[in-house]
Amino acid sequence: MNISQIPQRMEIVFWTTTISMMNNSPHVRFIVRKAYNLVGEFKRTPFLLLTLAWAAIGLVMGFSLSLWVFYPR
Repeated sequence: MNISQIPQRMEIVFWTTTISMMNNSPHVRFIVRKAYNLVGEFKRTPFLLLTLAWAAIGLVMGFSLSLWVFYPR
């Protein structure tokens, strides 16, 4: 076995275990179902607008602070 095959084998073991847990465990299926429904109900538009607003505020504050620090009057 080469050193490059170790990550591949780890990934195969991970996915084999994960898929078998998703097929056999009612608790895991319940969690996946609830998470999928929660993501589907999540409204992305207000979150995106809020994120853009905070990014713009941070950009303006950073620019203003750099002008104040590096070019004092």
